[in-house]
Amino acid sequence: MNRGNQSLGFLSLKDALKALHFRVKTITIAGFVARSPWLVGGSLALTTLLLWWALSSREQAQIQQMVAIRTNDVKNDISTQTETRILALGRMASRWSLRAEPSRTEWESDATFYLQDYASFRTIAWVDPSAHIRWIVPSNTNHVALDSNLSQGTQPWLRPEVARDRFHVTILPTTEIQATASKGDKVFFVYIPILKDQEIGGFIRSEFQVQKFFDAILAKDIEPGYGIAIFENQTKIYSSIQSDPSLEQQWAQTATIKLYGTSWQVRVWPTPKLLARAQSPLPDVILVSGLLMAILSTAMVYLAQAAHLRFREAEVANQELALEIVGRRQAEAQLKTSLGEKELLLKEIHHRVKNNLQVIYSLLRMQSRLVKDRSILEMLKESQNRVKSMALIHEKLYKSQDLAKIDFAEYTRSLAANLLSSYGTSADKISLEVKIEDVILDINTAIPCGLIINELISNSLKHAFPNNRQGQIQIQLYATHSGQYVLIARDNGIGLPENFDLAQTKTLGLKLVKTLVSQLEGTLAISSDTTEFKITFGEARSDATA
Repeated sequence: MNRGNQSLGFLSLKDALKALHFRVKTITIAGFVARSPWLVGGSLALTTLLLWWALSSREQAQIQQMVAIRTNDVKNDISTQTETRILALGRMASRWSLRAEPSRTEWESDATFYLQDYASFRTIAWVDPSAHIRWIVPSNTNHVALDSNLSQGTQPWLRPEVARDRFHVTILPTTEIQATASKGDKVFFVYIPILKDQEIGGFIRSEFQVQKFFDAILAKDIEPGYGIAIFENQTKIYSSIQSDPSLEQQWAQTATIKLYGTSWQVRVWPTPKLLARAQSPLPDVILVSGLLMAILSTAMVYLAQAAHLRFREAEVANQELALEIVGRRQAEAQLKTSLGEKELLLKEIHHRVKNNLQVIYSLLRMQSRLVKDRSILEMLKESQNRVKSMALIHEKLYKSQDLAKIDFAEYTRSLAANLLSSYGTSADKISLEVKIEDVILDINTAIPCGLIINELISNSLKHAFPNNRQGQIQIQLYATHSGQYVLIARDNGIGLPENFDLAQTKTLGLKLVKTLVSQLEGTLAISSDTTEFKITFGEARSDATA
């Protein structure tokens, strides 16, 4: 057999070297052929990407130019419309300067006309040279009080001694109204000086509501499709639509408006609808079509060039498969040999353990013949039975086809018959009934379970039937749906002593039962009425010791 294996190994090595040489040759040719399709496909894909990038860049530049033009239009419209409103107020101040001070009724009628003509005006007031509000339209405004002193507020330049030198229009920074009815509204104020003989005769103060002011300017002149936001000192004071940070970051254009001491930054960006109209599908169509063409070209060239390699690859695969079959057959033969040796060794181990236990059993039996003390003789007999129960398991395993598991029903019947014989009890006086299903246990579970059955049957034979009393002992073992096992040992003898407590028992047999149940990680329930021991346990772990 060894010479055959050597010959087979020599042939396998020769075939392997031959297959390896052919494989290297095939891989070299295949590598050269395989590179050509990728070069074709890569060239087409690169050309497509460059064309797509050029078209996309041109389209983005056009959109940015369109947004820049619209931003400039917005800037011009805001500047022009703001100037128009300030010029209207300037005409009011000029009439005051050229003529005598108008009556309050005439002034309020003139101011009311401006409020009706320009919806963005919120209030128009006359501030006298001492910075006190004297007249205001409309008069029912709830956040400005007549005769209030503005020089004590946020406009220190309105103090009389400073105001004399301010001869130009001033736009104050935007602020929020704190009055209850209009709380949160953003407004800004425009002060236009009234000049009399080169001196300040007061101011025309106009209050503009920011939202209405810019809505009125932008709604008429700016086509839809753009978002517009206006900032003052990095603070947003107006927005025509809800902001979209991603669109603003990519497309927004800004412009600065400087008017009468204030500075506004205008930001304009396209909306998704406008981008959908402005962006052409042509770049994406070219990209998808070009990539598909590159993929198809690559596949076609690859299939065309690789067709002639299929036969060689199939031949290599067949040779490798043949080598693998030979290798597996060798491995299978070695595995069978190894398994046979291990089974033989395991049987020998069980046989020797059984023989050693039998020797111990015989020694105990010989020793018991020399002992006259009845209590010592009884202990030796119990030890013999325990050794016999373990030896019987190894004997069953030695004779079994499965060296790891045991038919527990057959084992229990043999164990019970041995115990009846050991105690010299005939089947006519005490009948032993074994009800065990087809339960197969491994050695780690079978040994402690067998010892438990040995102790419980021995306990019944010794104590349950005094004075040659007849009776029955029943052993039952079955498996539950949850994978647990239930062992029941009962007899119809005289029963357990009154106030029996397993924890306080002094007998070695029941202490051993308690220890073995704990080893199986099971539970023990005792019924005194029928002398029943019910043990529930699972399969013992492989590292458990018997």
